Amino acid sequence: MAARQLSSLFLRAVARPVSARMDKTGSAIASALPFGKAWRESNMAWLGADEVKRAAFSKTLFGTPLMGVGVYVVGDTMVDSGFSFFESEVVAYAQKLGVKRVLLTHFHEDHSGNVKALQNAGCEVVAPRLTAKMMEEHLPIHPYRHITWSTPHFCTPDTIVDEGDEVKIGNYTAVAHSCPGHSHDQVWQR
Repeated sequence: MAARQLSSLFLRAVARPVSARMDKTGSAIASALPFGKAWRESNMAWLGADEVKRAAFSKTLFGTPLMGVGVYVVGDTMVDSGFSFFESEVVAYAQKLGVKRVLLTHFHEDHSGNVKALQNAGCEVVAPRLTAKMMEEHLPIHPYRHITWSTPHFCTPDTIVDEGDEVKIGNYTAVAHSCPGHSHDQVWQR
């Protein structure tokens, strides 16, 4: 019952602006919805590495947090870059923590959306080979994903990671391993 009431409220609130501003990319739809922003910082221990900083970012709709994503900073490396809806916050967070490098785990826009802004701010971008190829080819993003995660701003990575390559993250050495599933270009560092 509550879900039906919420969806009814949602449809009444946005039906006219959405239908009036529909476009093929979804960006006009996103701008018509009453989205807000929420984010928080926290510290956590991770695999014996130095202290890990985490910032969790999520859009809000009518003040209620929706899907979110986190970025992690270990030493001077940020793992993933979040979605572009939070570009200024992610760049400021990276600068505050002295981030010099961004390591992408995969192509999805909620993980790679701010990579170009971070590169423009002076960060080295490290990405798996397939992720780099997908960004360079500017693969199309489904319209609903523009609404959900915003439009990503891709770049050409500075460093390409292949299977078995090692990447230093703080005091931790990560080894790149392909682990398709969530995304066919997903790379996991162990």
